[in-house]
Amino acid sequence: MYEYERFDSLLVSFADVPGSLIGADTLATRLVDDDRLVMPARAGLQMCASVDRLGAAAPWRPYMLGHLREAENDNTSYGEASDRAVALAWMRGRLRLASMVDRGNPLISRLT
Repeated sequence: MYEYERFDSLLVSFADVPGSLIGADTLATRLVDDDRLVMPARAGLQMCASVDRLGAAAPWRPYMLGHLREAENDNTSYGEASDRAVALAWMRGRLRLASMVDRGNPLISRLT
């Protein structure tokens, strides 16, 4: 588990590297696979923020919904710095999705 968590944090910290190598748009599309998350939602939100900073359209909605689902059963203390980074990523995604209201899905309604 420790190695996996370290991979997530390293990938988030250096997201500009794959973004530069394969392009921000390609990186954004690789964050989901057939609408499935490819990493835990906490790391995915931070990756979405990184992709957004690189100028690509990040898959905010699936990662925000995934974070809501994961947070319901997660009692892990990640630390103040990690929680702040996720909260900032959440706010960035919230602002990006503000104009895209989808009232048909109750989970999405929780995002608006």
